[in-house]
Amino acid sequence: MAQDLRTLRLAAFDAHSRDFLQEARRRRDGEDRLARREIESLAGLADQVVRSLGDWRDRAARLDFALRAPLDLPIAARALTETVFDDMLEPEATRVFAAAIDLAL
Repeated sequence: MAQDLRTLRLAAFDAHSRDFLQEARRRRDGEDRLARREIESLAGLADQVVRSLGDWRDRAARLDFALRAPLDLPIAARALTETVFDDMLEPEATRVFAAAIDLAL
């Protein structure tokens, strides 16, 4: 089951990466190298965000009286993507980033 989910997430990441590359080609002929580097950067940023959220979860777990519920990583990552990165990134890049987040979780 976990492998099936990972396969689906990887397929989504690949599909969104292809869309991003097509959009880069449409905007500027011959920008494949730049777009591929940006896909790698978006994936690296997603990894870093998930690691940071894991750190937040671990720090919050040490709280006693203040903690209402543990941090749910997928919910937190989705909220961060929707409230911060959606406004910051181009739509195609946001989809690549969100797919990379899913892979990193």
